[in-house]
Amino acid sequence: MCRNIGLSKGTALYLFSVSKTLNRAVPAQFEQNLQTQDWSHGPFAAQGWTVTTWSDKLLCQTEASPLAISLIEAVPRRGPGPRIELVSIKTHEQKPLLIIRRSPNGGRPVFYYHAPDGALVLSSHLSLLRAWGVPLVERANMLPELYTYRQICPPFTLIADVMQLAAGDHAEAELEGNRWKLYRKPSYLPPPFQAKYALGADEPALISLMRDRLEASMLDTGIDCAGTGCLLSGGLDSSIITSIVRRHQGLADTVSSVYPFEDISTDVEYRYATSAAQALGTQHYVHLPTMSDYLHGTVDAIAIAEEPLMHLQSVLIHLILKDVLRPRNVTVVPCGEGADGLFGGRLQKLLTTFAAKPSLQLALQLPGVAPLLRQISARTNRWGLIAQIADKKISSITSFADPKHILWTLAVFGDRQWIKDNLHCSDVEMIGGRPECMVPFLGRDLRDCASILALLSESSETQVIWNKLGEAAGMCVTYPYLDQSVSDLAYSIPWEAKLAGAKPILRAVARDMGIPESIVARPKASFDINPERWGPRGGVFEPLLDLAKAVIDEPILRSLQSTYVFRAHTLWTALNYAIWVRLHIRNEPLDTLHAELDRSMERLGVASAYRASGRVQTRHSLPGSQM
Repeated sequence: MCRNIGLSKGTALYLFSVSKTLNRAVPAQFEQNLQTQDWSHGPFAAQGWTVTTWSDKLLCQTEASPLAISLIEAVPRRGPGPRIELVSIKTHEQKPLLIIRRSPNGGRPVFYYHAPDGALVLSSHLSLLRAWGVPLVERANMLPELYTYRQICPPFTLIADVMQLAAGDHAEAELEGNRWKLYRKPSYLPPPFQAKYALGADEPALISLMRDRLEASMLDTGIDCAGTGCLLSGGLDSSIITSIVRRHQGLADTVSSVYPFEDISTDVEYRYATSAAQALGTQHYVHLPTMSDYLHGTVDAIAIAEEPLMHLQSVLIHLILKDVLRPRNVTVVPCGEGADGLFGGRLQKLLTTFAAKPSLQLALQLPGVAPLLRQISARTNRWGLIAQIADKKISSITSFADPKHILWTLAVFGDRQWIKDNLHCSDVEMIGGRPECMVPFLGRDLRDCASILALLSESSETQVIWNKLGEAAGMCVTYPYLDQSVSDLAYSIPWEAKLAGAKPILRAVARDMGIPESIVARPKASFDINPERWGPRGGVFEPLLDLAKAVIDEPILRSLQSTYVFRAHTLWTALNYAIWVRLHIRNEPLDTLHAELDRSMERLGVASAYRASGRVQTRHSLPGSQM
């Protein structure tokens, strides 16, 4: 089965290099749209340095100044209209200084590398860095963080000596002697809350302003009905996005997807999506991939994203973009990512509860309480967050370097005890580089800090993954809730107002838009799929273990097969990591892994069932084993 998904036509790419006169051959894929200019003139005359820029102009436009410094933007719309600035690279007027900024809501990554000869290389893709001569070597000391959180928080990456900017970050690269030095500087400092917004959802002017900003954040991309694809999960965030596009552009169709290994009787997203589409008046298509599609899509998506996927949902996103929206010539896909972090999640609600009831916090910190809660969580798959935070420190002045800081419980999906036992690591190693990215925010309200951390870590990386999946399918995924005008207003609302119910601000916005009350008032649903459907031995991910065994010993993988939610998500991370190593560190051909996956399904006796349409059973007898 041949799959051509690498640096394919329609993928938005860029590479920007500032180096001494080129002493290496230019790789073949850089010959088209290549711009090289001697940087020995202008206001500061960096003698002997050459600027080289390259981009795929199908989705990415390079606008060169007289110094060949590029402004890189997406062109994700038809006809005239504003564009979305994803990455900007500019010069200082009076000294050899580059100013690099990653958009807070565009999804385009900025990887950077300092070459031994002093050169600075910036790129959207690790594969372009490899082609340019940058060695891709695994950064093994980041594995505890990866297994704990399913991703590495910027500025670090899984590649040694390759760093990255978080969403909204900017950096300054200055010429010091014969080398370029890059200094990362968070460019987005959320504003403090404003007392005039204390009434929250009961303040009509605030709701009207939030609605206006959400609409502007979408319409400024130049969307049109024919070129816009709305992913409607049926939740509040996606319903608001769909309503905006339908109201302003006459959108008629929406799409969603379901896991082929989910039981329809427990498939909340299917019920929410179809009922929301009916209420909003759209024709809705539910994409049900085969199990084989999902497994092969996992491998393809890791190849495209160039990093582990974090979410099981990312595979469904990839399949919708590729198999449903690309044939419809969609160019823009607005997405609800980031809304939970801005308007309040479970951790912010717990912090508010602890502030109102300090005795509850003290009770959780009594000796023996934390271990007991973790035992209950492991047996019942409930109270996971409470068990995680029971013995943590809750203070705005606690050092971020302290691994017991409550912030480091945010978005933990790994089995911490398993990680300690098998990776032989400490609590400090498990939080990785997260303290570094949060230093500028020490002393702020912990609810602000939790929101900021979510945006800088999980949300920032989700943007990168989904944006690459979109661009590989010839479209741009956008994030209206992360537009700075929206996030500034969201941070200006006191947390007490944002947490006075379940997303009261967005529910009020939805009512103001005329979204039916049946959609607005229904409870928030979790669209996660129960690990009982995919975690145990003999489950639907069994064929992926054969691919992972080339990197991770089988007994270790087997020890992760479980219905316990944290253990199961550690398995998902291990499978992703192993496939990533084979594709991006060992540089094995993609077709090799797909062929192995087909053979694994044949060996397990599930090939026919997994290639058939419809949902599949989730447990199978393994050859030579007793189930």
